Amino acid sequence: MGRADTLHKRAYQHRTANGVEAMLCEVLALANEHVALPASGGTCSLSDSVRDMAAYSKLTDSVFKYIELRTDVDELGPARALLHKIHTRQHHRYIGESVLSDSDAAREKSKQQWQQECAAAVVRHLRQLEPEDRGGSDPELAAMVRGVSAAELEVQVVKINYGKGAANPVDHCLFYGRDNEEIATKISATQVSAMIPTVFEERYLRLYSRNRDSRLKPLLRQAFEAYRREHPAALSAPTPVPSPSRPLAAGGAE
Repeated sequence: MGRADTLHKRAYQHRTANGVEAMLCEVLALANEHVALPASGGTCSLSDSVRDMAAYSKLTDSVFKYIELRTDVDELGPARALLHKIHTRQHHRYIGESVLSDSDAAREKSKQQWQQECAAAVVRHLRQLEPEDRGGSDPELAAMVRGVSAAELEVQVVKINYGKGAANPVDHCLFYGRDNEEIATKISATQVSAMIPTVFEERYLRLYSRNRDSRLKPLLRQAFEAYRREHPAALSAPTPVPSPSRPLAAGGAE
């Protein structure tokens, strides 16, 4: 179980992987009405293919290559431009994240409520920063800050668990014992180990910006931190971003 938790944090649900995944979803949404898949009754859009197995069976990763190559279809231009950003690593800029606690204050809001509230609050706090922080001496940055909207922010609620939400998956399994191989029964946690974890799900609130300007990132991070402080019972302190490991200097000291 510990290995699965590590793999999700380091790979499957890594902030970069989730950011790219969100961008690929945007590509499909932009191309939705401009890609016609052969269907049982003619053709259909990407989103409608889930209701037609003849079309859905043809929906593979090749759709991204199709979007790239059909330069003659002007309507696919925005989707193609976003794909180019993915290929050239111009990903949505990661701003920060906070762990959502297991408290009632955190659980009572849905994923959509957290996303909408966070985006709106970050924009509000961004405009409440001191003038010098908002680019008082930089007219271009000041104009950029004034132009930031919730639509430019990508807010994600990321879950990492063992397949049964916040519950211990072992509590939902039956086990056969050596004494009676005909009857399966549940076992208690103490019969397994004294080191069983007590928390089986982590949730993270992550913020990305579609605007990649490096001058905007620290301001958005300040605004995100101000929003986090408004909800101390639901949002923990920001998780630190690990720095690349450095070799030890001579003598064993860094």
